[in-house]
Amino acid sequence: MGDRRVPWYLKAIVYGAIAYVISPLDLLPDYLVPILGYVEDLIIFYFSLKFLISGSPPSVVREYVKIIDEEKRRKRWRE
Repeated sequence: MGDRRVPWYLKAIVYGAIAYVISPLDLLPDYLVPILGYVEDLIIFYFSLKFLISGSPPSVVREYVKIIDEEKRRKRWRE
């Protein structure tokens, strides 16, 4: 999210999804429809992240995938 090579509007969508998830106003209120309310929040958050990844430049995505893979390898060796 802090990378300047990723367009601002993609970041805004993710921040909007985060605000929606923590907001008490929902399409399906969590207190009225407990399971579906939470699932709806997760779906919105999931698709916002998916949109962020698919809209970001492929070189940036590859770079961060490499970083994540390297961190996973380091963590495995520590265990």
